[in-house]
Amino acid sequence: MPMTPFEKFDASCQASGLPAALDELADYLIEQERFHELFEVRKLQLREQLGLPIDRWQSIDDLPDEQGQKLESGLLDICREVGTRLMESGDVISGWQYMEPVGDKQAARQLLAQTPVTDENVEAIIQIAIGHGLDPELGFGLVLDRFGTCSSITTYESQLAGQLVEVRRGPARLLVQHVYEELRSRVRDAVAEHEQNEPDDSLSLHDLSDGRDWLFEGLSHHIDTTHLASTVRIARILDDHPTLELAVELAEYGQKLHEDFHYAGELPFARIYDDTLAFLRALKGDNAGDNAGDNAEEAVGRFEHQVADHPDNQDCAAWSVYLLDQLGRGEAATQAWLDLLHESEPDALLTTDVAPSLLTLVSRYGEFDMVKPTLLERGDLLGYATVVAIEQQSTQSSIENP
Repeated sequence: MPMTPFEKFDASCQASGLPAALDELADYLIEQERFHELFEVRKLQLREQLGLPIDRWQSIDDLPDEQGQKLESGLLDICREVGTRLMESGDVISGWQYMEPVGDKQAARQLLAQTPVTDENVEAIIQIAIGHGLDPELGFGLVLDRFGTCSSITTYESQLAGQLVEVRRGPARLLVQHVYEELRSRVRDAVAEHEQNEPDDSLSLHDLSDGRDWLFEGLSHHIDTTHLASTVRIARILDDHPTLELAVELAEYGQKLHEDFHYAGELPFARIYDDTLAFLRALKGDNAGDNAGDNAEEAVGRFEHQVADHPDNQDCAAWSVYLLDQLGRGEAATQAWLDLLHESEPDALLTTDVAPSLLTLVSRYGEFDMVKPTLLERGDLLGYATVVAIEQQSTQSSIENP
């Protein structure tokens, strides 16, 4: 009759000692995938190795420095091991609870990406990826694939809209690509049915709709128009030309729809399709034959008028700074930040959810002589000190790395 785990543990203790018995117990728990219990056994092993009493817990702060550091390091290693095993087993929620204290987001992100997605764990993966910020693009892609456009836009607005622009860009790109292909496919089907001829599958949305005004007669549309409007609005933060081209074509399509579908927008995009289209064309630059200079000047001019007409509207100011930065006009972007944003938010070195911070602009363009006198004049001691620190660091870096 085989020995029970209890009998094996007792026998191993007597024959080889406690450390060997704990090793065997840990191996057994790994084989049985009892990882929460493995965590406790690993803690027993660590305390035994460090010569700490097993019958009572001592805070790291109560131990000598060297011993406390070893205990802290050992506990993090245990969290990493158990978290990795749990995530590899598909239990991403529990796994992340152990991995989070370790602070190694890259390792956790890789484990999450390698987790096979099933009907049982897809919502858990989305929760960790988006809700805990581990990999928003991965999570958003799953929402798109599993739950469709409507749920994706809701998820974006409720969980991602307040995140940094850099975090939002990946999900925004996926949404634009998804909606574009959905709309292109439906317009292609409409053309095939109307003309009794299958269009080339490589034709773009622009090519399919150009010159076919009948597609837009009356209240005709080929996609949920609220989804289209939301996608075009979200696309404003894109910075890669291929996806910006798709966004431009979506805005052009929306522009051709009946005026009932031209929903009112928020400043500085009150005319959601017209204003956004000019903005996207400026961001896209000289791509697919566009005149980059004319597009940029048109968009910058629009924003100058918007800011002048609505001097107290922070969204107009923030988007103006964002556009100038994206166009690489560092001096103008920095000056606009000082004129339009710092005046109303003198303590906000890190400002709105779209405009780059003043610190980012200073680091990126080095307009120290422009910024320091303004901060001095306005009594912004913290801002002044921070900018001087950045300048000193930049100067030192230039000396060390000529």
